[in-house]
Amino acid sequence: MVWFGRTLQYQPFTVHCDMTDKNGVGVTVVGHDSETRTLVNGYESPGSYVRDIHYIAAGLTSGAQLFGLLDISTHCEQFIKYECHHAVLMYMGNPETWWVSRDYVQMTYWGGATPADSYKCACGVTSSCTDSSRECNCDKNDEVLREDSGLLTEKSHLPVLQLRFGDTGGSQEYGKTCSEIKLYSPQATSGSYVIDPDGEGGYEPFTVHCDMTDKNGVGVTVVGHDSETRTLVNGYEGSGSYVRDIHYIVAGLTSGAQFFGLLDISTNCEQFIKYECHGTALLWMGNPEGWWVSRDYVQMTYWGGATPADSYKCACGVTNTCADSGRGCNCDKNDEVLREDSGLLTEKFHLPVLQLRFGDTGSSQEYGYHTLGKLKCYGIS
Repeated sequence: MVWFGRTLQYQPFTVHCDMTDKNGVGVTVVGHDSETRTLVNGYESPGSYVRDIHYIAAGLTSGAQLFGLLDISTHCEQFIKYECHHAVLMYMGNPETWWVSRDYVQMTYWGGATPADSYKCACGVTSSCTDSSRECNCDKNDEVLREDSGLLTEKSHLPVLQLRFGDTGGSQEYGKTCSEIKLYSPQATSGSYVIDPDGEGGYEPFTVHCDMTDKNGVGVTVVGHDSETRTLVNGYEGSGSYVRDIHYIVAGLTSGAQFFGLLDISTNCEQFIKYECHGTALLWMGNPEGWWVSRDYVQMTYWGGATPADSYKCACGVTNTCADSGRGCNCDKNDEVLREDSGLLTEKFHLPVLQLRFGDTGSSQEYGYHTLGKLKCYGIS
């Protein structure tokens, strides 16, 4: 608990004290609600993105309470960082981005600079910016994910009360895929990103999850859907009479063509598929009871772990390891043992799976369970 002065003007409040940092001098630390890396997109006008910062301290009820801490401290600092892809920051005295001080004033310098360094970032102070004619790395304004970061140390301006950003309205502010983002920004971490597979002038960009550690860190675009959980199939005797439409969950996605662009420009795409079966057949030697439907709404005649050339086969049919050596799938043994056929679908021009169809589950001893994984794409075609 901190208490400024001997006369109780404001109520005391609770903070974290780091007693080892700064050579053990005793550092007062106050957190806030905006510490995590946060995406900015779709805000073209200067400062049109607005993020108010709310400081978190038990007993803190006013700004004046918090400002008292800064006033009686010798030093205060706050780290600030902006990662940018075709989005400028200070831009030679015409800022698209800024932070707002304790007095609600728009600040014209960034982390690593001082109030005397007007319209500069840290690299502008050290003359080390990517473009030597600019004062911030972001002001190069190109299709590489760049960064401007550093400490704000002018305590009479701190704490940061608001962040403002702009110049993120055009499609070139985004990468085409997660692999492209990772290629140009090796330090990029897993999280939500906006991508624009067909580039400027085509379909609108949309938001995906990027797994930056899978596949040896190449940058994997991951798209989920509403049918990922293990789901029971029974009471459907006719071939393909059970119908499950797959709806992909992507913010900003409004058409299939928009989505398919991701697969077209990726080197590899895959989707896990599994069917567990009890007394029910699957591909059944060219007379399928179950199948999946491709992006072109075509009934597919192969299962996960097989390829389009492996007609009416599952993974075990390719490796000649099926429960019945005369069949192409484990399920096609069609007995009262719970069996499984599963594997990756990897023909990207057939993906994603748009529908699942099953049958031969009409009696009480006939049932199955389907599981369909997320779509994953990686590499730059």
